[in-house]
Formats: sequence, C-alpha cells, structure tokens
Amino acid sequence: SPSEVHILGYFIDIHNVSLQKILKLSHEDRLKRIYAMVEKLRGLNVNIDPQEIFTLAGKGSPGRMHVAETIWKHGYCDNILGSFSKYIGDKGPAYVPKKTLNPQQAIELIIDAGGVAVLAHPGLTQRDHVIEDLVKYGLQGIEVYHPSHAPQTVKKYLKIAKQYDLAVTGGSDFHGERKIDTPIAKVTVPGDLVSKLKQRCRSQ
Repeated sequence: SPSEVHILGYFIDIHNVSLQKILKLSHEDRLKRIYAMVEKLRGLNVNIDPQEIFTLAGKGSPGRMHVAETIWKHGYCDNILGSFSKYIGDKGPAYVPKKTLNPQQAIELIIDAGGVAVLAHPGLTQRDHVIEDLVKYGLQGIEVYHPSHAPQTVKKYLKIAKQYDLAVTGGSDFHGERKIDTPIAKVTVPGDLVSKLKQRCRSQ
C-alpha cells in the first residue's frame, strides 16, 4: 500500500527478547483480526470456519491470504484474487486493518536484535520523502533490485543509496506458492552485495 513502508531485517538474532515479545503480540493480533474478518464475512453470507484458516496457516501467522484461499475453496469466488476484490481487499466490506509498528519502531527493533534494517521496494510504495528520516532512525540499506523496479528505477535508488551511504540489496519478494507472479530468482543481485551487507552487520 502507498500509505505504508516495509522494513526488512537481515541477520537478526531470532531469539532476541524484544523481538520475541513483539512477534508474540503480533501473532495474537493476527488471530483477533481473523476472527473479526470472519464475523464480517458472516454478515455478508460468507460462512467459513476460522479454525480452517488457522489450519491452513499451520505454524505460521494467519493472514488475509489464508482467508482468501478459504473463501475461494468454499466457492464464494472464482479465484483467490476474487476474494480480495469482492470481500477482504483494503476497501472491501470485510476488511479489517492490521496493527503495525511505525518505521522508527521497526528499525530500532531490528538494530536491537543485531540486524541490518533495510527499506523494502521503495519504488512500489512511493514514499521517497521519508527516506531521510528513516536514515536518521538508523536505516542502513535500501532494496534497489525488485521485480517492480524498472531499469530507470534501479538507477534512481542506486543514486539514493550512494547519497545516504546505504547498503544495496535486492530480491524476488517471494511470498510463497500462492503468489505465482514473483517466483524465487525472478530478480538476482550481484554477489558482492551480500558481503557488503554482512560488513554492515559486523560494523554495528
């Protein structure tokens, strides 16, 4: 969404106490969000069981993609994308907003966990005006290479990375088999970028 920014955390200590506390709260909020969406869907005569959604999510945290797949499996839509456009998209009648950290909180949490904080797909979110503030909060990298970034966009963010002395990263933004438009290795990055990113982590 253009109204938010995504912050990636590389080389974090997954056992960090502060991180684990936030992850626990986030998981609990996600469960509450699922129940709230299911209740709204029932008001639209879409009857699905939240336990089916939790089973689909497995050990991970349940989200809208799991809700969308469940709606589709029960025949309320022709496909998963239809679940979003008809019911649970950002402007859909069964949409429930999620609780999030603000960018400063996210960056500080990543740093506290020993990681490197990186701004994800800036060309997609179009929030360039906040980059300077993010750097002040401790941002250390920027995702230059991304499926949504055209060559001129890559060039633009390489320049911004140099301007603010940010590590350059990239990736395919793979979100699992349910999102077939961004397969693993759709985007590749120069190998030396990984070494430079590790150096950022060690220099903290």
